[in-house]
Amino acid sequence: MRDDAQFAKDVEAAIERIEALTCVELVFVGRRQCGSYRDVELSVGIALTAVVLAVLVYCPVELHQELLLPVLAVTFALATLAVARVPAVRRPFCSTGRMRRQAEREARIHFVDESVAATRGRTGLLVFQSSFEDELVLLPDVGVASAIESSHLHRIVHQFRAAREAGVPATLRALAALDAIGTVVSGPLPPSAANPDELPNRPRFYDK
Repeated sequence: MRDDAQFAKDVEAAIERIEALTCVELVFVGRRQCGSYRDVELSVGIALTAVVLAVLVYCPVELHQELLLPVLAVTFALATLAVARVPAVRRPFCSTGRMRRQAEREARIHFVDESVAATRGRTGLLVFQSSFEDELVLLPDVGVASAIESSHLHRIVHQFRAAREAGVPATLRALAALDAIGTVVSGPLPPSAANPDELPNRPRFYDK
């Protein structure tokens, strides 16, 4: 995910606005891609190479035998490179279920790495957005999970996905999700008297 300066400012401002109304500590993490899709790249390369081989074998146009292996090698290399480097080419070959699982797995790693569970009241909430998978994952710490119904967070994720199908840009969907989170948590988890800011408000973005 690209660390867009204006988007980062908007996210930080939204978090500050929400945390003024609740004791929940929000941590926003954006990631360009979750995990590896190397097997997809290789599978597409092999499949396309097999198609080219079949065409060359059954095509009436003759090809010198010494050119066969170089043509197949170039086909395989170009196909795997295209799938690896161009998300729009790779995405049709990745199932929705797999992309969701990889986003959820990566979110759990960041929940630990970003110390979301380090607040005194265990009121951290990770908001994780992945760019390639175009998924949103919400991971609450135990203090948040015990105070609100999980269905509220599931509804926010569902709204994020529904807006994706409607063509709403990912940045706007993320900001809308933050506003929805604020509405959900501000009632059952009001700010404490001191309301300390225990976790950084600035979003973190990772390119790999």
